[in-house]
Amino acid sequence: MTSSTPSWSPPPDTGRWLERVAPVPRPPRPWASPHVYTAESVTTPHWTEPLRVIYDHELVLFREGDYLLEVSGERYSCPAGSFAIVPPGQWHTSYDVGGRRGRRQWCHFDWLPGMQHEDTPVMTFHPDVPQTDRLRLAPDFLPVGVLHGPIRQTNRADSLMGQLIAQQRSGSERDRLLSRATLLALLVELLLPAEPVPEPQAAADRLATSVRRLLDETAARSGPIPPIVPLLQSLGRSYAHLCRLFHQEYGISPLHYVHAARMGRARLLLAEGQLGIAEIAYRLGYGDPGHFARVFRKITGTTPTAYLATRRGV
Repeated sequence: MTSSTPSWSPPPDTGRWLERVAPVPRPPRPWASPHVYTAESVTTPHWTEPLRVIYDHELVLFREGDYLLEVSGERYSCPAGSFAIVPPGQWHTSYDVGGRRGRRQWCHFDWLPGMQHEDTPVMTFHPDVPQTDRLRLAPDFLPVGVLHGPIRQTNRADSLMGQLIAQQRSGSERDRLLSRATLLALLVELLLPAEPVPEPQAAADRLATSVRRLLDETAARSGPIPPIVPLLQSLGRSYAHLCRLFHQEYGISPLHYVHAARMGRARLLLAEGQLGIAEIAYRLGYGDPGHFARVFRKITGTTPTAYLATRRGV
């Protein structure tokens, strides 16, 4: 049995399938108002949820404490500041494993409207047998299984979840309809990667120039090429952001640029004819002459030996 930590990598094409859904919170039971399926609760240390199957999807935000979620034998570590979406039809349970009070918020929902909730079970507890013909499954274009990861923007998620709970508790038709928009906004916040704030063009150009200056200095030094990610992060921005700006400006990746600069020096040293190929490789920071030859060919389209032969008219 494995345990997964909440490191969020969005499923492929997350933005596209989010465009195709219209999530609907499970409506309150009118005969038991204000019994709702969007709410929050406090758990005591060592609290355990009975093993169960749900008939719709359940979004759970883990706000305080430390939880363990087990779904069909797979374990997910759910510390404070993480979320999980549990699909229908899978036996699952939750544990408060933190040794202190915990707090969870949840919302039962369908990915698409139009499903009937009247007399539809919410859950079945073990050892009763679930009514599999009544499960409200996700459309086939959605990822399969548990969606699970950290809450990146906690303030935004707090605001949206608080609004969603209030709308579901109010009982008004207007709030019921508005809750659909709130749930969609919350799911987008949790599932879709944050888009970088566009840089003003002048600032973007300055950053790209700063990256090039740093790479020029790196290429000119002796010794192996240092790791590029922390090198660029020393400029105070994320590697992904700086790499994107640099590629947009110069058309190649930062590492390719450093190799190209060093191969430019290699061509000069080869043309001078004072040093052998192995010595040039070591001088430029390539401890393995074979690696140097492969990089040289990738950058120049020819091998160092063939380049020397061309220069000598052989």
